[in-house]
Amino acid sequence: MTGGDTHVQFLRDLQRIRSKGVHRKTGEYEQALEKLGIAAMHRVDGSHRLFEEAVNFLRWLEDQLSLK
Repeated sequence: MTGGDTHVQFLRDLQRIRSKGVHRKTGEYEQALEKLGIAAMHRVDGSHRLFEEAVNFLRWLEDQLSLK
């Protein structure tokens, strides 16, 4: 698979938000939100952006799998 670096980083950042935001929202949680560009967004807008990125990842993955 080629071109997956961006998608892998997105998944890592998403996991970081999930793991840091579950118990106590620390500075690391805020940093992860900033890295994804959603720190200043309303929660609904930020969630929408994350879903869009997840769909982009799934489309990329589907394209990669259909090449074989």
